[in-house]
Amino acid sequence: MKLVLMSANNTKEITEKIVELVGKPANEISVCMINEASNLSNGDRRWFFKGWAKVANAFGGKISCCNLLAMDIKQVETWLMEYDVIWCWGGNTDYLKSVFDKTGFSTILPKLLKTKVWVGSSAGSCIMCNRPSIKPAEYGVSKWFGYVNCCIRPHINASYKSKEDNKKNLDDSYAESQNQILYALSDTSAVIVDGQKTSMLGKKALKLDKGKVVEKV
Repeated sequence: MKLVLMSANNTKEITEKIVELVGKPANEISVCMINEASNLSNGDRRWFFKGWAKVANAFGGKISCCNLLAMDIKQVETWLMEYDVIWCWGGNTDYLKSVFDKTGFSTILPKLLKTKVWVGSSAGSCIMCNRPSIKPAEYGVSKWFGYVNCCIRPHINASYKSKEDNKKNLDDSYAESQNQILYALSDTSAVIVDGQKTSMLGKKALKLDKGKVVEKV
């Protein structure tokens, strides 16, 4: 399993790691996007289009988007098998999981992860890990995939968040890490999973365990 679990967008360093995991030159790497997590948001999604631009500038292969709600699951599987990278964007993680379950994507995901590199942004990263126990359940979802035995809290100390929101995000990170390993990620960092190896990449990210910092970049 090869996962790149970002807080936000790909940096130069993260792009280089994606290229390494795929095993192809960047100009040959194809990417298919999944964007269901933000479907219910009526806010400014400029972040999403900026993210698309970063992907388009970083990789030269075919770039497309797969609408899980509009396609039959067999079509989805056939479609995604044509790409090197499945790139899942952010939004509401519980809603994203509910869509994955409803459409049958949850059932084909293990097969896809055998050959594809999964790149997540925010919710697209969080869903691959454990669901925070302090998070109220939404959309009938009580568990995420848990492929990685940890929790991810994105957007630590984000410049676009208030001082109060950033403090709460960090405080919640320490609280949640009492029960499990938690990665508190800035928007220039990622958790990298390559087989049995898990590591951090980027800047200003923390690995927490039992309320203490055990690693940082």
